[in-house]
Amino acid sequence: MTGSDGYPSGEGSRHYIGGAYPIAVRANASEEEKQLAYDFLQFLLSYDAQMEAVSAGASSNYHMSVRKDVLEEQINRMNEYSETCLIGFPQFVLGDQVDKELDRATLYWLLERAEPKQDMPRELLNIFSEELNDYLSGELTEDMVIEHLENRVGLYLSEQK
Repeated sequence: MTGSDGYPSGEGSRHYIGGAYPIAVRANASEEEKQLAYDFLQFLLSYDAQMEAVSAGASSNYHMSVRKDVLEEQINRMNEYSETCLIGFPQFVLGDQVDKELDRATLYWLLERAEPKQDMPRELLNIFSEELNDYLSGELTEDMVIEHLENRVGLYLSEQK
């Protein structure tokens, strides 16, 4: 792999990593709530819970473990029946293209260089999705969707101050 691989950006190519459902604790949570959150995270990040999450059929939305020991187990389990999961590309079964050592080296190379993916706040993504769906389905004209977006995004931004 070279430095030219990755998504284009103003500073050259970049590799991104992100999670679909981050977990957070309110800043004003009580001590009891903080302890419960801590206990939950301890359980969630335990070897057993992570292994269960990555096991076949446990969740179609769970891809790579954040635990290196569990990630190694995932790599070691790869075989000719393993499917790829590359966003933006069709999925395919590895077949005779399985090369655990090359795949391990490539994955760690990418992880070492990956930057956290910065998405828009979920509320803004929902606004854009709702309005653009209505526009694409013909329920809204271009002028209407522009007006709705200006109003809704403006309201969201004013509430964030």
